[in-house]
Parts: sequence; C-alpha cells; structure tokens
Amino acid sequence: MNIFGIGGAELILIILIMLIVAGPQRMIRWAYWLGVYSGKVRKMWAQTMSVVQQEIDAAGVDIQLPKDLPTRQNMGQVARQVMKPLTNEFEKAAKTVEQELQPIQEDVQSAKQTLNMANLKLTQPRTNGTVTTPAKPAPAKPAEAAPPPPPADTNQNFGAWSAPASKNSDDKSDTLGTWGGTPS
Repeated sequence: MNIFGIGGAELILIILIMLIVAGPQRMIRWAYWLGVYSGKVRKMWAQTMSVVQQEIDAAGVDIQLPKDLPTRQNMGQVARQVMKPLTNEFEKAAKTVEQELQPIQEDVQSAKQTLNMANLKLTQPRTNGTVTTPAKPAPAKPAEAAPPPPPADTNQNFGAWSAPASKNSDDKSDTLGTWGGTPS
C-alpha cells in the first residue's frame, strides 16, 4: 500500500497520532476533508500535466511527463526520464572523445616501450674486448662532515644588567645599568 509515498506502517502511525490529538469525532471530519483536498490536488496535477505535455509536444521535444503525483519511490525514475534527451548527447560526446583518445593512448604506450628498451640497453653489461664488465654506477661521494659548532661561551655579557657583580661593593655603577657608559 502506497498513498502519496507513505507506506502502511507510516499511515497507521499517522492515524494513531490523529486519534490521540483530535479524538474520534474530529478525526472523521479531518479524514473527509483530507480526502476531498487530496482528490482536488490529484485533479489539478492531471490537468496541469496535460497542458504542459501539450506545450512540450507542440515544441517538438521528446519528453513524457508523469500523469500521477510524484512519490518518493518514483522521483528518481521521473528525473531520469526527463533528463534522458540531455544525457544521450553527453554520452555520444563522451564516446567520440574516447574514440579520438584511443590512438593517442596507443602512441603513449609505444613511447613508453621504446623508452624502457633504451633504458634496458643502458643498464646492460658492456663488453670490453673479451672481458665482460658490468656497468657500474659512479661511486657516491661521502658526505663531508659539517664543521663542529663553536664552543659555547659561558661568559656571555649582554650589557650592564647581565655583567658580573664587581668585586668592590662600594662601586655600584657597574650594576646600576648604565649600559657601559659613565653615570651622569
């Protein structure tokens, strides 16, 4: 059973909710009006689709519109039918491109084979008179060791504020932050 895309279990659940909310007397009245308006909607849909179908046929487009109301189950099918003339053109264009692309792919494959054969000839052992010597790659240069970092100066002086305290406690000029100048 399928009414407006609503299955049997969904319909029973809707009827139970209506029974609880509206009560038995109002529910009968609501169901009557629901039936009346759903009939009007179906009739309007059929009239609209027939008028639109006549206009489409007069324009010479090969599209058949659905006579029934669309449901969740048939929406995809309806969309595919409507889009079929457009998708056919795209499919034809894609086939043409694939046919034109095939010779190019064959050329690329033959170029790859030629490159592989040339690479194979370069890596085969060379003959030097009667002695066969395999091709040797150039020896890798050993990495030069980086020079060691300079030793850390533990006696870094960043100005008067970080200078070591003077041995003479009477002279405070070194520790007061004169930035190396004379106090004024």
